[in-house]
Amino acid sequence: MQINATFSIIMVIIFIFGFVMLGIKLKNNYLILSSLFLLITNAFYILNNFLLSSNSLKMGSSNGMIGVSLLLGLLAYPFGILFFGIGLFKLKNKLGKTAKIAGLLEISVLLILFSSYIFFMILPTNSSIIYFLVVSIVYLVFITAKLLEAKILYDVSKDFK
Repeated sequence: MQINATFSIIMVIIFIFGFVMLGIKLKNNYLILSSLFLLITNAFYILNNFLLSSNSLKMGSSNGMIGVSLLLGLLAYPFGILFFGIGLFKLKNKLGKTAKIAGLLEISVLLILFSSYIFFMILPTNSSIIYFLVVSIVYLVFITAKLLEAKILYDVSKDFK
């Protein structure tokens, strides 16, 4: 299972690298910096997961590694996604509606997650149906954003030759 997760994250890194190149080509600093930030956080995530799954770690020494995972997952990564969405949105004049919608969807994923987190913290509920609906909406928006981003990279890839 660890190999599958690592492979998935490596594919995400390759995908994000396309946006680094796109940002450089179109001189979009938000896209360049946020993509590089996401590349670095994903690389740290791979390293952290590898070290956590390693049998050579003693039981007490993994607490710091878990802290790093929480820091990356809860604090660093959302800011990278936010600025990535802003960078995509700023491409609307050069790439049209697809970039605008993809940027808005990236930002929407964060807003939905943040608002649902606040909702569940303020009004704790045992309803798994509400939780399922929120997760389903997040995945639907997230997958739609990634498909649009893939379309952006595909459309622009002709100019990279």
